[in-house]
Amino acid sequence: MAPDALSSFRFVGYPVRIHAGPDAISKLAEEVDRFKAQRVLVVCGQSVAGKTDLVDRVKEALGERVAGVFAGGKTGSPVTSVLEGVAAARDVDADGIVAVGGGSAVVTARGITILLAEKGTAQELCTQYRDGKPPVSPRLMAPKIPNFIVLTTATTAATRAGTALIDPESGHRLELFDPKTRPAAVIWDEQALLTASPWLCLNATASCFTGVASALQRTGLNPLAESDLLEALRLLLDNLPLVNSDPDNPAVRINLCAAAFLYNR
Repeated sequence: MAPDALSSFRFVGYPVRIHAGPDAISKLAEEVDRFKAQRVLVVCGQSVAGKTDLVDRVKEALGERVAGVFAGGKTGSPVTSVLEGVAAARDVDADGIVAVGGGSAVVTARGITILLAEKGTAQELCTQYRDGKPPVSPRLMAPKIPNFIVLTTATTAATRAGTALIDPESGHRLELFDPKTRPAAVIWDEQALLTASPWLCLNATASCFTGVASALQRTGLNPLAESDLLEALRLLLDNLPLVNSDPDNPAVRINLCAAAFLYNR
């Protein structure tokens, strides 16, 4: 009998540490020390910087390891704000980045690590689309400083190797791909996740739900991919209704983060 097609497949697991629970932010110090980073730049948006205590909590956790704060992250991660972050990283000679926020903060931080290390503009380093030819992604070979994430919302962007920035002149998405920009550690801190309103939490998780539902329509899923997707779907169905009915329950937010991680693992 011929072997089942699903008995042959390839699965790659990428190294990342996840810390979840009350005061999980306190685990940042051991993760930053693991990579011997001593001059960390905190990257966030104005809402996180001005309306939450998360930057102060990161500073408390890391102490003198925090060399600076860049609070200029913008929705959609436009190239202009990323370049401002690159300048901030150079000013403090950053050897690590902590992104605090949702998808935009995560992507902005990744963009900073790329443009800080590589020679060339985002327009030159991004995937090139030429008429009648397959797209070509330049190899971004320069070493990257490690990045760490403190999430405020569940996002499928957290552990990706791709970084999509907005070109403000053309309005086009610039796609940069570098596996070295995957995070070293991700923090699911209860209080950090509860800083997001129920509406923002649901809005951020919607793309995860549609992505999982779409992925499960594929035929020939290998058992590892299928099991991840089915568990992600279960977590979403169980917890999305609770975002509004039980808005102060941190376990709901952590479960949604787990669903987003499983979808994109």
